[in-house]
Amino acid sequence: MHALAAVLLVAFSPLAIAATLTEIPDPWTDRVTPLPPQRLDELEPATAARIRDTRNRLGELLGGAGTDTLELAAAFGRLGALYAAHRMYAGAELAFGNARALDPQGFQWAYYAAHIALEQGEAQQALDYLDAAARIDPDYPTLPLRRGEALAGLNRREEARAAFQQVVDVAGLRAAALYGLAKLDLLE
Repeated sequence: MHALAAVLLVAFSPLAIAATLTEIPDPWTDRVTPLPPQRLDELEPATAARIRDTRNRLGELLGGAGTDTLELAAAFGRLGALYAAHRMYAGAELAFGNARALDPQGFQWAYYAAHIALEQGEAQQALDYLDAAARIDPDYPTLPLRRGEALAGLNRREEARAAFQQVVDVAGLRAAALYGLAKLDLLE
């Protein structure tokens, strides 16, 4: 094998690309946080392969010339969503944090980060993310519902009740709002 071809093969191997996520290349070093690899051996092979492929694509974008910031944010968001779906919360938090750093006006990154915080029982962190999301899109339909969940987690019952009441008459959200209100009633 020609020496240059061997170098290129190693440089663009999946391991080299995945390493790009642990050592962020210029010009991204000041904008994103490195993402350590996650343990994938307990996942279904197809799921593990999808996560590896997503990490590899993200590594290619980070190493590519002229990568668009919003495209990179979306790639971090895809990886964060995959991690979150499989309860790899540490990786999901880092990935969504990077998406937010690259696309601070992307509502979805703050909203997804809030969802992860809620799943982990981090109600104050979730509320902070929901506040950030509300500054971007205050009319997003499920914001009051998620705020109610976070406020209930903080034992701020009256504020939680008011948040749930905002969506109790909204089709598609009524059942969740009533459930939130019922849980509050059980606490009294």
